[in-house]
Amino acid sequence: MSIKIRQLAQEIALIKANTERVKEKSLDYTNRISKLQNLTNQVVESISTAYVDNPPEFLYYVTLYN
Repeated sequence: MSIKIRQLAQEIALIKANTERVKEKSLDYTNRISKLQNLTNQVVESISTAYVDNPPEFLYYVTLYN
């Protein structure tokens, strides 16, 4: 009987450890998504500024040849 209790305790410990890893990964992905959204916003802002300051033909040329 005590062997089964030990096995159950070990399984519970493994489940807890896995749960912590999943929580850490979830936070990591959330942080990555946040950083990616910030980067996306910066790119959109840069493109918007470029369109205000330059004609579309110029941007097309620069995009093709750079």
